[in-house]
Amino acid sequence: MSYTREKQLENWQAVEVSPTHTGDVCLNAGQPAQQRRDREGAHLPQPTTLTYNGTASEWIAANLQLTPDRLQAEALDATEDRVLLLCTRQWGKSTIAAAKALHHALTTKNAFIIFASACKRQSKELARKCKEFAAQLGLKAESDGEGFTLPNGARIIPVPQNPEKVRCYSAPSLIIIDESAYVKDEMFQTVTPMLATSNGTLWIMSTAGLQRGFFYKTWLNRPDDWKIVKATADDCPRISVKFLARERVAMGQTVFSREYLCEFVAGHQQLVSQEDADAIFDTDF
Repeated sequence: MSYTREKQLENWQAVEVSPTHTGDVCLNAGQPAQQRRDREGAHLPQPTTLTYNGTASEWIAANLQLTPDRLQAEALDATEDRVLLLCTRQWGKSTIAAAKALHHALTTKNAFIIFASACKRQSKELARKCKEFAAQLGLKAESDGEGFTLPNGARIIPVPQNPEKVRCYSAPSLIIIDESAYVKDEMFQTVTPMLATSNGTLWIMSTAGLQRGFFYKTWLNRPDDWKIVKATADDCPRISVKFLARERVAMGQTVFSREYLCEFVAGHQQLVSQEDADAIFDTDF
């Protein structure tokens, strides 16, 4: 679905906001106009809220020059507060996660978003993409030493895979964990309790890895209250058949299946796959 500038403007409505206004995309709420001018050195307009009558994927398509494919839109528009994305390499999970975070930041009162990953470099990359999307909307992100804060007060921080160093955070409204198949279970056990009082949303996303850990077990068990999205290279129109044929030859079938077909592999010390082991002891005949 394409969106013209006229269509975009039809779906946005400018209204005045107060610091307690909720439910809309709050770009400048909660800060005195003169204070903002003094700090940013610019003549900013009076506080306004832009309300978009559509889904997250439609908002992203209309404002961030991105066109989510079918499975990306399915993830972005999920109503569940637990989302698992198992996807091929180069599917665009980091990009849509950054876009999701920005949409959440602009539509959620007192939004607090944490990016985590197997390494802080990847967490910071997610934050960088989110910050660039904010700049596309003309929003100045103010660095605070750990992450950055948007003009409406929404805070976004990247964290390392170090449970001891992240326990200090509380009540995030959204946690996004990238390359979750490579994140230690101790990290999940540390960050998920942060959502206890905020009733926030958890996104875990990754390419496939070994048949172990929180991400794999969640994928295997597929809890009813989770949104599960799987996207192989065959589901991604941006990856050519020719490229995949070359990769299959260069990598070998096992690695290729893990990287592009979302197939978890047994570890070196694992003689039987988890699926086969489960089948042996399955009593539901």
